[in-house]
Amino acid sequence: MKKNIRNIFSVILVCCFCIFSAEQTSAQSSASSASSSSSSSSSSWEPSPWYLGIKGGVPFGVSTFSSFGKDKIRLGWIGSVYGGYNINPIFSVEAFYSKGEISGMSVQDDFGYYLSEDGEFSFTDDTDTEYNSYNDIYSTSSMQRYGLQWNMDIIQLLYLDDEINFKLMFSPSVSAISTRATIKKIENDNVVLEGKKNLNPAVGSDLSLGYKLSNQLNAQVYTSFSWVFGDRIDGMPKHLYDNNFIMEYGIKCAWTFGKRTKRPNVISLPADYEKPSINYNDDRIKKIETPAFKTNVTKKKKD
Repeated sequence: MKKNIRNIFSVILVCCFCIFSAEQTSAQSSASSASSSSSSSSSSWEPSPWYLGIKGGVPFGVSTFSSFGKDKIRLGWIGSVYGGYNINPIFSVEAFYSKGEISGMSVQDDFGYYLSEDGEFSFTDDTDTEYNSYNDIYSTSSMQRYGLQWNMDIIQLLYLDDEINFKLMFSPSVSAISTRATIKKIENDNVVLEGKKNLNPAVGSDLSLGYKLSNQLNAQVYTSFSWVFGDRIDGMPKHLYDNNFIMEYGIKCAWTFGKRTKRPNVISLPADYEKPSINYNDDRIKKIETPAFKTNVTKKKKD
């Protein structure tokens, strides 16, 4: 538990540090450009469609065992890196890689369920085989995730205004989730069963609310849901419970690439400047007329 909390805070601190560093860099760039505004040209930052980001959060697994166990809520941890391409102000596509850990146990008193050392499920405690009651064990699963997602900014879809700094992103995703579970006893953490590594497909979606801190940096809070097909994420036998999904909550920040461009300074006129008007009816204004040219036409004599 202490290790999980330590990992969660580490990820959050890394994200906060990246946001602070980027903001300091942006502030210094703004100050330097302001100080050089008297020159004939000034540098500006033109964002490109490509971006990179990191995110960290707390995942909860619900399968045969659940992170919302009968004794307590078992917090997991997850960290991710991702990169993407902005197709237009509304749509973008990105790829991501995540690594983390989830934990869970029974959500109720399952006195009639037993697990053997071979990973077999039984309704009875057979004296010839070492069985463990579901009430006395819990599961911890390490996981890795590789995926693609399609992002849609709902705010830009409705208003299409670049001046809006908020983002509300809906992101369907497809991924492959690799899990490896370890079943332990609650009383002494002795290993009951070491599970095998499984790789299963998953589908889901993210919903995030973000704010554009600068032209290059934006930060978001997000929630996600992923349904996992195939083997159980907790390594337990499949029976009675059909749930097999992961929920995730956290923060993310992304940095948009760009290039330096040069643009000339625009001389601004004073606020009280008025363009002079010309009264063409004034007799003092002489109109310049173009002189008429005479053309001499020579006629050829007929022979």
